[in-house]
Amino acid sequence: MQLTMKKMGAAAIAAALALCVAPAMAMLTPGTAHAAGKASITKLYHEGDLDIDVITTKVTKKEQADGSHWASLTNYTGKAVKPKVEVRVYDKDYEGKRTEKYWDDEKKKIVKETYTTKYRPLKVVNVTGKSSKEAKKLIKKKKADVTIEYKNNKNIGRAQVVIKGVNKYKGTVYQTFSINVPQVKTVKVKAAKKALNVSWKKVKGATHYQVAVRDKAAGETVKTVLVDAKKKSVKIKGLKAKRAYEVTVQACANGVKSSYKTTKSVKYDRKWETVTDEWGDMDEKLVSYKTLNFTGSYESIGTYWGDESPVKVKKTK
Repeated sequence: MQLTMKKMGAAAIAAALALCVAPAMAMLTPGTAHAAGKASITKLYHEGDLDIDVITTKVTKKEQADGSHWASLTNYTGKAVKPKVEVRVYDKDYEGKRTEKYWDDEKKKIVKETYTTKYRPLKVVNVTGKSSKEAKKLIKKKKADVTIEYKNNKNIGRAQVVIKGVNKYKGTVYQTFSINVPQVKTVKVKAAKKALNVSWKKVKGATHYQVAVRDKAAGETVKTVLVDAKKKSVKIKGLKAKRAYEVTVQACANGVKSSYKTTKSVKYDRKWETVTDEWGDMDEKLVSYKTLNFTGSYESIGTYWGDESPVKVKKTK
């Protein structure tokens, strides 16, 4: 009888110990409801353990105006611009693969390169505008790691992506990208006596057009004229007779450039401030519009430029 009591006592003690130890062990086990604190994406980002890609370009076979093979995905269209955002966190136990495309100058084609990585993709959900309703469902179902919200992402200029940690993550990281002025692609040039008549097809979002005329033989710009966006043609006078000239047209927006008014007040950009924390400086944070008064023509503060149009060569009469 004493032996049975001893056995029962030992069992009771073991059960009591199990009740005490189980919660403590659960706290030490990753991926459980009792997992210790959320990981801060702010800290991970500043320590180099968080990789954020705001994808604003794509590789293309066609050579661009700047000589590269990267075409913009964030040109102004009149609608909200929402580039894809990829977020990855460093995980020493993870081994995945990533494939990237780039233009090979020697092979004259787009090639793919696959490599291994320790950066594990996080689940990203968009909470901007109408997307927020569906995003809330995914967050509730634990199918999201970070949320993204786009701000100031319709007009030409700087836009912002606010990235916030959810569920197992916390903290905020700010990223910016540019909404670009579209390129002027259609330009026509007609010869006149010691002059050239230049016309072009309008692009969305432009506030001015800059027409540049270069002397082909000398290789230098001899005339630069700014034209209001309401117009789509201009006559360039004062050129030499029977001489070949290269002509390009470039659109600009949000700027204070004008060859017609010497004083103007415009909202040229938004005000940004740098947010700091215990890990150092974060990216700039969008605050509000800022108004600038300027005097004089050809000022360029806050101006955004599109790529130059393809070069047109024409000889004057």
